[in-house]
Amino acid sequence: MLNNRNKLFFLMYSTVLLIIGFSLSQLLIMLAPWRQFEIYFILFVGIIIGEIFWLLGRKIKHLHKTLTILLIVSSLGIFYSYYSVINTHFINEYPVLSTQIEMINPTQKQIVLNTIQSEDGHRMYILQALNAIQPKDKLLNKADNLIISKYQFMKYKAVTLPEIAWDEDPYDDVSWNFSLHKMDYIVTLTRAYEETENIAYLQKAQALVLDWISDNTFYLLLPPSKFTWNDHTTALRLMNWLYFIEVWKKTSLPTEKNAQTIFRSISGHAKLLASDHFYSYKHNHGIDQDRALIAFSAMHPYNVNSPSYQKLALERSKIQFALAVSENGIHMEHTPAYHFYGMTQIEKFSNFLALWDIAPTYVKQLQNKFTRMIDYIPYIVKPDGHIVQIGDTAKSSITRKYKQLINLEKLPQVIKELITTGATNNAIDESKVFQEEGYAIIRDSLNRELSFKDSFYLFFTAGAHEGRTHRQADDLSFVMSNRGNEILIDPGVYSYKENSGRDYILSSSAHNTVIIDNKTYDGWDTTLDNFIANDTYTYLTATHHNYEGFTFERHLIYLANNMVIIIDNITNKSVNTKETSHEFQQIFHFAPMLKIDNVSLDKNAYSSILDANNTPILKVVQLGKIPTSIDIVKGQKKPMQGWHSIEHAKLIPAPTLISTIQGSNALFVTALVFNPLHLSKANSINDLVTLSPINNNKNLIKLAVMHNETELIFEVDIQLKKITLN
Repeated sequence: MLNNRNKLFFLMYSTVLLIIGFSLSQLLIMLAPWRQFEIYFILFVGIIIGEIFWLLGRKIKHLHKTLTILLIVSSLGIFYSYYSVINTHFINEYPVLSTQIEMINPTQKQIVLNTIQSEDGHRMYILQALNAIQPKDKLLNKADNLIISKYQFMKYKAVTLPEIAWDEDPYDDVSWNFSLHKMDYIVTLTRAYEETENIAYLQKAQALVLDWISDNTFYLLLPPSKFTWNDHTTALRLMNWLYFIEVWKKTSLPTEKNAQTIFRSISGHAKLLASDHFYSYKHNHGIDQDRALIAFSAMHPYNVNSPSYQKLALERSKIQFALAVSENGIHMEHTPAYHFYGMTQIEKFSNFLALWDIAPTYVKQLQNKFTRMIDYIPYIVKPDGHIVQIGDTAKSSITRKYKQLINLEKLPQVIKELITTGATNNAIDESKVFQEEGYAIIRDSLNRELSFKDSFYLFFTAGAHEGRTHRQADDLSFVMSNRGNEILIDPGVYSYKENSGRDYILSSSAHNTVIIDNKTYDGWDTTLDNFIANDTYTYLTATHHNYEGFTFERHLIYLANNMVIIIDNITNKSVNTKETSHEFQQIFHFAPMLKIDNVSLDKNAYSSILDANNTPILKVVQLGKIPTSIDIVKGQKKPMQGWHSIEHAKLIPAPTLISTIQGSNALFVTALVFNPLHLSKANSINDLVTLSPINNNKNLIKLAVMHNETELIFEVDIQLKKITLN
């Protein structure tokens, strides 16, 4: 029990502890206002612990000294953390006050932006390089919403944020907070000011920039959001701010204080982008980091580190572009959507360099690479005018993607028609392989008998480029369209939020491939092995070893206006294969408007695929061993199966056909029949295609196919991956 004297000391100690703790908490709240609740909670816990230590201190020798040392060490650690954050993100690399910067004559070769802003052509390049081009329609409406603190990103409804804490995520979607931090809306407000000369727009932009700096620079331990200093948002935000600054500094808004604040912050951005540990190699984010650093160094030559930043960005970008785009002009991040993003990056980068007369030889190399990327466009446009959805590609038309690009001149006629109308009057009948990249494409209009929109199209992927992003577990999958119908589909991108929907999209279960034991896989061991194309057939083979202990080989044979034959051979590498049994599922995902009908498990298991008018457009036939089961799944939630994403963060049900074989190994031989004469009649499938082994050799099979009223005999050596036409 405490006597009166000790009670008095205890009361005094508690009062002092409360005053010190409360004062410290107010200081912390000033530095990190978004963490007010956490700070008060820590204050409360700290006082309780302090009281307990005081009571224990009467019994434990040297406890007060130990507690004092711990408090000093932890305080030093906290303040060092704070200092290191400020030292990294808020630095002064300008020789004079930032408000005087416009008065300096730069010694660098580049000319200052404001001497050429009156030239529309140059101005367009600068807008382009800084991601500042925005359509004028609805520009003022968007700016007016921003004035009243309404923020609208992607397809979500606008959200009103009178005060931003910078950790907001109202739709539980990381892309929303990402958009908040990359700050494209600063350019919207700046452009609105230029259109109207209404200073209120620029005042709002200034307030948002200063607020971001205050809350995202002066913090303890952790910033408000993981996107505060994200590798991509940092680059994109700097480019947006650079454009804002060039307009802002010519007005009456800058003061010595806010100019110092803004210029120190962009110096911190540039310093971070130049650091090796922050740089994203083998990634489109790294290219944007170099774009931002080049723009900063050219537009701010008076920054003491600009020459070294420019040299570094040029060196890194050369490596990045060589890794990002193959010699065939194909972007290597596993998705056609990023092929267009990569084209945009190259175009903006090369145009900016050309404008500032930086590295002219390098500019020509980039322009040549850009031309090769244009040549690839016809291969990734489906007959319906949309970009083929492989990997993280959202549903988007070629005409919309083209709007991302500027200054395309001297285009081939076919490409010009495609990107402006979504179709072409010129035939593109070609079977094409890009073996190094892992892609094969078949397009066939039957010698112009069919229009572009009705032509056959198949895109096969075996692309697995280790270290690159936006890949899904889609090895050996393919999509297919025919006669105006999108038939076999890929799942789309959905969103980048980590949840069950995203997990499903990434998994092998969401693709037209074979899965083992209901599992997906990780790995990069995939090859496109063989490709033959002639007037009679197209044949390709590909292999992946990404399921541990298994080899999966897929053979594909295309016969024009007739069928595609798929041979899926999955072999167990285990010595004692008879001791284990596995479940192998061959999965085909069909477009949402189609339906699967008339599943049969007779001699030849087959399923009919109907369009919205109940007209047969495809028959899926199992020519080999009859599967244990053939199931139709659509919009299943547990486990997720039969879903497709056509817009951000939304999934819609899509019919899915799953054929299952149990055993230690599996061989699926499947015909996808679209022969219009066969589909319109009730003929047996045996009248069209039959399968038989050769000399009881499981690696040799014979396919007899009626094609253009002629019987073709194919012998396929599964082991050697060879085909012979007799």
